[in-house]
Amino acid sequence: MDDIADVLRAAALDLTRTLDPDAVLEVLLEQIGRVVPYDTANVMLLEDEHWMCARATRGYERFADPALTRHARFDVHTHPILGGLVASRRPILIPDTREHPDWQRHVGADHVRNFIGVPLIADGRIIGLYALDKAEPGFFTEAHVRLVEAMAPHAALAITNARLFEQIQRREERFRALVENSNEVVLLLDRTATITYVSQAVAAILGEPAEAQLGRNAFDYLHPDDIDRCRDEFARCLAHPALPISAELRMRRSDGTWRLVEAVGMNRLPDPAVGAIVVNYRDVTERKRAEEQIRALAYQDTLTGLPNRLLFNDRLALGIAHAYRHGQRLAVLFLDVDRLKVVNDSLGHAVGDRVIQAVGARLRAAVREVDTVARLGGDEFILLLPDVGQAVDAAKVAEKVLESLREPLLIEGREIVATASIGISLYPDDGQDAESLLKNADAALYRAKDRGRDTYQIYTAAMNASALEQLALESAFRKALAQGELLVYYQPIVDLGTGRIHAVEALLRWRHPQLGVVRPADFINLAEITGLIVPVGQWVLRTACAQVLAWHALGRSELKVAVNLSARQFQQPDLAAQVERALADSGLSPRHLVLEIAESHAMLDAEATARALYDLRSLGVGLAIDDFGTGYSSLSYLKRFPLDSLKIDTSFVRDLPGDPDDAAIAAAVIELARTLKLEVVAEGVETEDQLHFLAARRCDLAQGHLLCPPLPAADCTEVVARAPSWLELVIHETPAGTTARTAAAAPAVPDRE
Repeated sequence: MDDIADVLRAAALDLTRTLDPDAVLEVLLEQIGRVVPYDTANVMLLEDEHWMCARATRGYERFADPALTRHARFDVHTHPILGGLVASRRPILIPDTREHPDWQRHVGADHVRNFIGVPLIADGRIIGLYALDKAEPGFFTEAHVRLVEAMAPHAALAITNARLFEQIQRREERFRALVENSNEVVLLLDRTATITYVSQAVAAILGEPAEAQLGRNAFDYLHPDDIDRCRDEFARCLAHPALPISAELRMRRSDGTWRLVEAVGMNRLPDPAVGAIVVNYRDVTERKRAEEQIRALAYQDTLTGLPNRLLFNDRLALGIAHAYRHGQRLAVLFLDVDRLKVVNDSLGHAVGDRVIQAVGARLRAAVREVDTVARLGGDEFILLLPDVGQAVDAAKVAEKVLESLREPLLIEGREIVATASIGISLYPDDGQDAESLLKNADAALYRAKDRGRDTYQIYTAAMNASALEQLALESAFRKALAQGELLVYYQPIVDLGTGRIHAVEALLRWRHPQLGVVRPADFINLAEITGLIVPVGQWVLRTACAQVLAWHALGRSELKVAVNLSARQFQQPDLAAQVERALADSGLSPRHLVLEIAESHAMLDAEATARALYDLRSLGVGLAIDDFGTGYSSLSYLKRFPLDSLKIDTSFVRDLPGDPDDAAIAAAVIELARTLKLEVVAEGVETEDQLHFLAARRCDLAQGHLLCPPLPAADCTEVVARAPSWLELVIHETPAGTTARTAAAAPAVPDRE
């Protein structure tokens, strides 16, 4: 009996030494065999409340029945033998299975004669069982049952411990896999901040393996400016283990550079035996850099790096609040770069962007550090000047800004002058909120543009009324074409050699149902600014072509029509195609159409003008430079342009022949045109003295109220049909022998302007 007791103690010891769950079951079967001889044995473990699964077997190799192999599963609720054993929680002995009806019915009698089943109970619940079989009926006795039953508690405890150990191992493996594969670094520190463990993620952040940090003090890696703050956080963590600590700090890489890391957790482990501080941190350098970039995109203009509209509005709101508290003034300067569109259209948007960048730099250099320069987009900038004494102080800044911009910019080998127009409003005089200040500065800006650009304008209350009128006029003009309020008038152009009407000039007029006839000066510039001049100009071209063709049918088959092209129209890439369509739709021959472009528009970009004129010339239309003498024509370009005529501007005709300067200019233009083999047309002829002067110098053509004012199509039809009888010029010899021409009295034709 002592030997049996020794065997049981040895079996229990072996079981407790084994921590692998499968190995525990094998040891159990081996130790049972040392106590009780058996032919077959197996250990089954309860998977859930229904199923019992065979996890270890001995002696079944000679049987072909798969139900007796390892991993065979039995339903404890339907199996009479196993179900009874689990329900009773007591061992069972069947001396001769041939005499057991349930065995015969559910198991069979092919190989089993003697059976012992013992439940495994841990913490008061069934976790499984082990079963022994012997081929000799009656071999197992109650003594055998007590022996194997004595081993059951040790086996249940060993199985439970092995399972717990396995769970701990798996958890540790999962934890280690989680820690080692995480982008976050996990540190364990002792109370002196010495590193006792660090995950492998540290290598990617600090550029050295985790092993190199073991035993080092964590503060050795911190930026000097962050050490004191981090020591305070570390002390708080030691004093208050339940209080999580987070911090942002800089850590040194092995190459000497610094990375910004975020300590997302610093906690003291609750187990005093461990006494460790757990620190989780991750590299946020790139995230912070991206956040800065996003912030820059949100608050900075990408082209110039200046504050954008959003940031300016924030600063303006703060500036107004500060000025209110301290009883100060501030100024808002709204700035537009003059004629930037011309630069973009002629030299390309890349050059235009360079101009904007250079303007932004000059604006920044022209103001104080406390001032804000922002770009709103396109060619618009805005300046905020806090603590401005009087309006004159803001005006001085505007003058300084304009002066700095007048200095030519050298961009890609070209000198470009980027002048500007500026509107100024002051707080609290011109508005006590941001919206009012911006609106009034904008109104002042448009007044500066009306004054000729390259200047500034301080806001006055009268500008609001003017701005409202302008808005109302713009709204009405947008509807004018659709509502039939726009008309084309025609002014005859007379050949001073024959007295016949050589051509008519098509002139746009607007009859407003309430305002009456609106002056062209009041709406042409408005149409240019809004872009409406393009569709309106196309309509004028089509209408004029159709009208002159109708006059051809009345017998005036040589009559031409002159149509002005606005700057916007002339910049249209499909201008030639538009003209070609207008001619095709009307049926007018190209040689009866003359297109006029103002000299100032032509010389904005002479190279582009030349290309556009040659495209138009290929259609067969005539080409003229209008308002000649008011721009800055280069004679070399004038020679290169495919022109047919020059038109002397009214300003040089008005004071003829009394003004010697105008007389000299008019004579020079006529002579220049003759040299270049161009026709010359004098505009604005109002008196007989003017007509005599021009005729004496052999000016080819003339137009003006003396000859005939602009007329609606119906009235002009009568004039065209009657000419030349009523407009015949009387030619006579002067005493000096030169030919002079005087106009015969014309019938009274009402001025329809």
